[in-house]
Amino acid sequence: MKWQWDDNAIKSKLATDNVATMLVNKMKRFGNNSQDILKVAAVLGAKFRTSMVATVIDNVPQKELRRLSSAGTEDLTLDDTDVSTLNSSVHEFEEEGLLEKEGEDDVWNFVHDQVQSAAIQLIPLDKQDNFRGEIGSVLMEQLDPDVLDDSLFAVVSLCNYSIDDLDTKDKRKELAAMNLKAGVAASTENAAFDAAAVYFQAAYKLMGPDGWEDDHNMMVKVCSEGGRACFISGDTDTMNKFISEVISRDDVSVDDKFTTYQIKIT
Repeated sequence: MKWQWDDNAIKSKLATDNVATMLVNKMKRFGNNSQDILKVAAVLGAKFRTSMVATVIDNVPQKELRRLSSAGTEDLTLDDTDVSTLNSSVHEFEEEGLLEKEGEDDVWNFVHDQVQSAAIQLIPLDKQDNFRGEIGSVLMEQLDPDVLDDSLFAVVSLCNYSIDDLDTKDKRKELAAMNLKAGVAASTENAAFDAAAVYFQAAYKLMGPDGWEDDHNMMVKVCSEGGRACFISGDTDTMNKFISEVISRDDVSVDDKFTTYQIKIT
């Protein structure tokens, strides 16, 4: 037996690493406030709205934003980041070849997934989950219902990074309801059953062991719809957990058990 290697794969990996390092170093030359804008935009997704970035900037004090997303060694001399600062920074990013505008509204794209990835790397690895969770919580609280519905998957996915930090039953139930809504939407509107299964499992985790007592109807929907999504996506272990929980309960009507029986028979 002897070692074998793929020269092309090695060269490609080295080139990719070099590009990533170059992009991160390029971004670090921006001012701290501009870097904060890049961080927020990057966690919102490959495509984002400047209005959503503005919502975060307006509702998270700059010092708190810096604390959440820095290694603690940055200069904490802060300037206010207002709408004009945001717009000028975004146009600077466009000139530097990092972003491109989509259409006539406030939607922008990172020009490549490596650019978005490099922007996320501006946040220390051990703080990325907390940063995402905080951004999601702000958007959940501040966005108008119509805007929140348009960005449902992105916002709920961000909020799910902070599941373990939610300290009240009301907060956990609210996020569980949003995960249920996202799971149903992913299943019925997009046929994205893998993603839907993740949302249903998050909702189940958020409701916890007292879920059936706290909201019986929600648990029926989470387990029934979750079982169907897991069946279609091939996760039979989780499917069985969901449908068995519904079928085994005496306080669930036969009508409410119908979907889970269909899945079990199939």
